[in-house]
Amino acid sequence: MRAKGREGKQVSPSGSDGNAPKKNRFYAFQARGEQECPQMLLLKKKKKKKKKKKEKKKEKKEQKEEKEEKKEKKEKKEKKKVKIYQVKYPYSKLCEDFVIKVSWLILPWNPFIYGVT
Repeated sequence: MRAKGREGKQVSPSGSDGNAPKKNRFYAFQARGEQECPQMLLLKKKKKKKKKKKEKKKEKKEQKEEKEEKKEKKEKKEKKKVKIYQVKYPYSKLCEDFVIKVSWLILPWNPFIYGVT
């Protein structure tokens, strides 16, 4: 015959109170007809809370990473945008500077510069 365990006590199937093997620890409560002992329910609740905390931490980390990725994308877009500067000198001078800069890019590949005809 199995011993009836008191609430909050761990009872082994052999009837001895104390440190029973893990798989037999709450067997006596089930043998009496109860689904699970109150201590087991408490343990399950604690485990669920711990899992929730871990999940929340993971979600927070994921949200932070997403925010960082969005910031990086915005920075890349800003870099791609052409910045328009205020013109400090007359328009004709600006055009001349632009033509000179563009011509320096084109000149090395232009065969007419080197006298090749």
